[in-house]
Amino acid sequence: MGEGSRGPEELTVDDRGRLLLPAEVRRRLGLAPGAALLLEVEDGTIRLVPRAAAARRGHGIFADRARGRSLVEELRRERRAEAALEEARATGDRGRVRAARRALARAARGAR
Repeated sequence: MGEGSRGPEELTVDDRGRLLLPAEVRRRLGLAPGAALLLEVEDGTIRLVPRAAAARRGHGIFADRARGRSLVEELRRERRAEAALEEARATGDRGRVRAARRALARAARGAR
């Protein structure tokens, strides 16, 4: 069962398909009534992961792709360029539309 475990514990599925997690396990994992768990099934194995733990584990998984850049600022630039394109299209000015498309392409390239 992982760190600090005492070995496998046998659980029984009741007639409604439910499992009862032992109180000690719930206490160690900080699971209160209503806590969300993620169910993973792989190679005939069931794994339950508290949603909060899964979120912490996934936090920052793409951070290495954004070193030295502000993803928020890139998103803002791209949204401003999209808004400018929409506005240019509304005016029907072809030159303005072309310029807005180029600005949007530049903003999108900066986001990669």
